[in-house]
Amino acid sequence: MISWQLISFFSFLIFIWLLMRLGIGLVYWLYLWQRKEYRFDRFWAHLKLPEGRRQVMIAFNPFIFIARKPKFTLRVILFFGLILLVDYQLYFSTLRLLSIWVRQWPILLFPIFSVSLLLIFWITPFAAILVNISIDFLLKPVYGLFVALAKLKLKSYHPLVIGITGSFGKTAMKQILREVLATQFKVLATDASVNTLLGIAKTILFKLKSNQKIFIVEMGAYKSGEIKQLTDFVKPKIGIITGINPQHNELFGNQEKIVQGKYELIQALPRDGLAVFNGENSLTAHLAKQTKNVKVKVYSYPSKPYKTGLLGHFQQLNIQGALIVADYLGVSRLKALQVVEQLAPKEMLLKVEKGWQGCLVIDDSHNANPDGFWEALQVLKQMPAKRKIVITGGIVELGLVAAKVHQRLGKCIAEVADRLILTSQNFEADFRAGAGEKFDQKIEIINSNSALKSRLRKLVNEEAIVLLEGWNWSARKILLKSNF
Repeated sequence: MISWQLISFFSFLIFIWLLMRLGIGLVYWLYLWQRKEYRFDRFWAHLKLPEGRRQVMIAFNPFIFIARKPKFTLRVILFFGLILLVDYQLYFSTLRLLSIWVRQWPILLFPIFSVSLLLIFWITPFAAILVNISIDFLLKPVYGLFVALAKLKLKSYHPLVIGITGSFGKTAMKQILREVLATQFKVLATDASVNTLLGIAKTILFKLKSNQKIFIVEMGAYKSGEIKQLTDFVKPKIGIITGINPQHNELFGNQEKIVQGKYELIQALPRDGLAVFNGENSLTAHLAKQTKNVKVKVYSYPSKPYKTGLLGHFQQLNIQGALIVADYLGVSRLKALQVVEQLAPKEMLLKVEKGWQGCLVIDDSHNANPDGFWEALQVLKQMPAKRKIVITGGIVELGLVAAKVHQRLGKCIAEVADRLILTSQNFEADFRAGAGEKFDQKIEIINSNSALKSRLRKLVNEEAIVLLEGWNWSARKILLKSNF
């Protein structure tokens, strides 16, 4: 009798534990789907990586906590509510099937509760997939209505639309251009890295005003045809391609498709439009030469650097591109240069902040592309410090060129830094191959929050500089006391 009471008691404790773990697990799956923009292609690409598989295996383990929080939006609330509803129905359906055992042996009540909850815990990730499909179906007409209303408003207000796309530099170009053009026009630009159809539609509906004469739109894509969808919507007159590299190569399929996808912006311009290309990037420079249907401008590094508060030599290139557009629209060069001089790093741009234990943090945590990573390393190289540390998880969605890219980055890290901390195992071999044998002992794999904090406590101080590269929730929270 005592043994059954103990079994019942421990089953009750396990039941409470599983209930908490299920709740945390639900929030984690929401976070992961949101990170991948609820796209199955991006989610699948994540699962192909060793770190993605490791995270999923941990998430399936009921005795390990993995805490992540999504940004609470209407879709997240709907997602959470529907998964709870599905789990609730499945749980009590399972209990009804097992109720015959409880009637015969009441002592089995909590063991059966626990077993049922464990089954639901393992089923939840698959339920999340079905819920995501259902939400897409339910929200499709709502999104369609948003886009239709936004299109009507845009047509009514009729601002000059500037589209910006590229594998890197889109957000920086947008922010610089907005500030420069604001010296003469009322300007609206999409927020931060908002670059999807729905995000742009929301910006138009809730932020566009009749007196705003210029609308700057950042355009993102993971597949061919997605830029065209955006250009059909906003009808840009000026198009800027900031540069092309292998970013999202896995989703596009190959680099040729990336080039074609970005060029959809230029193909959409009217005959009296303007196409602006980064002349320092070989792929965009080639596109500039083949463009005949509209006026073409190409920008390169200035012979004399502009005075500015922006961090990194590469920002000189973005400034030059923005000034070309400003000149075309008749903005005073003197006023534009005054604004450029006062520019300072804002959200989503490379910046230096005071971090944990007095260290300096080069925050490039919102960036995840080869060119941006390389430029951030050049900034690290130029800054004096007794200890230089790079923290990264690597760059995802590069497809077949991932090894080559990470080997190149590994070589550069070995030249400019004293230590490399990898927060995932995805590209460890490639980083090590690029860094070489002499640097091999200075590379660490740390993929738990507690271990990372413990290690950084010993490494960082007022004499250290840390480059935080790519999306890294744990490191950013530790070093900058901040969440994404």
